[in-house]
Amino acid sequence: NATTLPPTVLTTTDGSITPESTSSAQIATPVPPTPLPKNNTSTKSFLTCGKPNPKKQLNRIYGGLKAIPGARPWQVSVQVKPKGSSQQYRHICGGTLIKTCWVLTAAHCIDKKHDYRVILGGLNLIQKEQTDQTVLVEDTIIHEKFKETPDVVYNDIALLKLKATNGKCAKETQFVKAACLPKEPFTDGTECSISGWGATETSEHGSVHLLDAQVLLISQEVCSSNKVYSSLLDDGMFCAGYLKGGVDSCQGDSGGPLTCERNQTHYIYGIVSWGDSCGEKNEPGVYTRVLKYLDWINEKIGGTQ
Repeated sequence: NATTLPPTVLTTTDGSITPESTSSAQIATPVPPTPLPKNNTSTKSFLTCGKPNPKKQLNRIYGGLKAIPGARPWQVSVQVKPKGSSQQYRHICGGTLIKTCWVLTAAHCIDKKHDYRVILGGLNLIQKEQTDQTVLVEDTIIHEKFKETPDVVYNDIALLKLKATNGKCAKETQFVKAACLPKEPFTDGTECSISGWGATETSEHGSVHLLDAQVLLISQEVCSSNKVYSSLLDDGMFCAGYLKGGVDSCQGDSGGPLTCERNQTHYIYGIVSWGDSCGEKNEPGVYTRVLKYLDWINEKIGGTQ
C-alpha cells in the first residue's frame, strides 16, 4: 500500500545517516543576515523569485549533503501545536515560500485541530539562528478535492496564509526568498532538487540540519507502468527519483519543495507527497504537480502580497 509521507518522512542515503544532534561539531555556525537597504519598502521586496545567493560552504555529512546557507531560501519548516495550547511548536512538514505572506505545502500536512507557524531562513531545527524568521499562520487552505485513500493521495496541495506584522509577513534577506511558480513543463530526465529535514531509515527522528538531494523527473508513462505505480497516478502527480532505488530517491519532508532550474531561476515544480517506501527499486517518490494547480493557487492568493 502507498503511504502518504508522514509529517517527517523517510530519506534514503547509504543507510549510515544518524541524528546530527549528537555532535556539536556538526552544527553550522549561524551567518548574520545581510541587512536590506534602508529604502526597501514592503512594495519593493520579493519582486524577483527563484534567485538564491548562497554562501560558499559545503560539507558532506553521512552520505547526505548539508544544505548551504542561502541555497534553499524558500524552504520553510512548518510547525504545529494543539490549537490554543501552551505547548511548544514542533516541526512536522516542509513548505515553500511563494510570496511574502504565502507558503505552499501538502494538504495531508494540515489538521484543523492545530495552530501553525513557519520558520524561514534557518537550517538547523533545534538551534536558534540569527537568520531565522518565525511567522504565525493566519489561515490554512486545503484543496477542495484533496482525498487520501489507502493507495494514493489526490490533489495533495495546500496554502498557508501567514500573519502580517506592519503589512509584511516574511522579510526578504539573503536567506529568505520566494521560489517562482512554474510557467511551463520541464522535460523528463531533468535533474531537480529536493530538500528537507526528513527522517532516514536509521533514524526516525530525522535530520537536525536541512539536507539536499538531486532527483530526476520520471516520465508519466514509465511511472504508470505495471512495474511502478500502474494506474494510481493522475495528471496532478508525477514521479521523481531513480528507478533503480538507492541514494536520495525520496529525501525530504512532506510538503517540501522539488525545484527545477531554468536560466539560473528556480521554480517550485513539485510538492513532496507520497510513495510506497523509500529508496526501493521501482518505487520512486510521488510529487504534486504544481503546474496543474496554478489557477487554484492564483484564485486563492488573488492580488495579495
